[in-house]
Amino acid sequence: MKNVTIRDIAREAHVSVGTVSKYINGRTDIREKNRRAIGEAIARLGYSVNLVARTLAHKPIRIGVLLPSAPAEYFVPMEEGIQSAVRELADHKVSAVISRYQDYYDDRRISEAIEGFISRQVSGMILAPARQLSFGSGESLPEKAGIPSVLVVSDTDSARRLAYVGIDAALSGRTAADLTALLLSAQQSAAILIGSRRVTEHAIKADSYLKSCEERGLRTEGCFETRDDPAEAYRMTAQLIRERPSLRLIYVATGNSIGVCRAIEDAGRTGEMRVIATDLPRELEPFVRMGLVTATLNQHLREQGHRAVRVLYRYLTEGAIERTEIRFAPELLLKSAMLEMWHAEEKS
Repeated sequence: MKNVTIRDIAREAHVSVGTVSKYINGRTDIREKNRRAIGEAIARLGYSVNLVARTLAHKPIRIGVLLPSAPAEYFVPMEEGIQSAVRELADHKVSAVISRYQDYYDDRRISEAIEGFISRQVSGMILAPARQLSFGSGESLPEKAGIPSVLVVSDTDSARRLAYVGIDAALSGRTAADLTALLLSAQQSAAILIGSRRVTEHAIKADSYLKSCEERGLRTEGCFETRDDPAEAYRMTAQLIRERPSLRLIYVATGNSIGVCRAIEDAGRTGEMRVIATDLPRELEPFVRMGLVTATLNQHLREQGHRAVRVLYRYLTEGAIERTEIRFAPELLLKSAMLEMWHAEEKS
């Protein structure tokens, strides 16, 4: 088989040899469309770059990471996954600049943080916005600056981002509905709590759950938004318990399972209510042991964060993208599995 040269790649990608050389050596001063064309040409021709040589040649890669501070049970594991991947790539001159913001829905703070990354000349970004990144300007800030971005948590800007890494929200809703069908009688009802319908993945989970319940003939009280505020989750749960006498199950599709469980416990209803939680915050353990939390949907948050870094690194060094959407299937965990995972964490 003929050895592929950079001239072959340039001809295939319709760019100059100099542009291909820049790409292979990790230079960032390449137009985005040319970078994509070269990456696709390399994949078609089967060209192999010497990884050691490429590491020596490319400039340091600095990744700007923007995550909300809360809910902590969601974003702390994701950040741990990001940090783990960055440590693994430290010898390849990869580092991260992590910025946090308090309010998941604070467009101004998100915009300021992204502008800060741009001014620091980051190579790429991992972002967790609640809504589109354009903020009314038509063109997103990362797009305008020519900086590739991987979105996590919510796929708000599919036309403008490099890739999305997150949970399969529709499958999460259907899986929760499957379990609901096993837990409720015909006279009992369920409700779903999310952060906000303004967050794409929250809305998808809610719609998928409610539709799947309807198809199974299950009674539902509707979807309720907590803005990922533990106090609001507690207040709303207490109100639902008082006002909806047939309510026997709550699916907490985002964070705030703890607030929901505490409201049920304070109302003295742990013996008759059931909760389907999301993820594995350690504070859930007493509610799992007492039987209030029947199951949780593990969203593999550490793996999501780790994968986001790897996707961005591969693109910055090879121009290749394995997929523009990487959606993790939720893992349904019952009592024994949850307790075993917490026990394993203690031992590690």
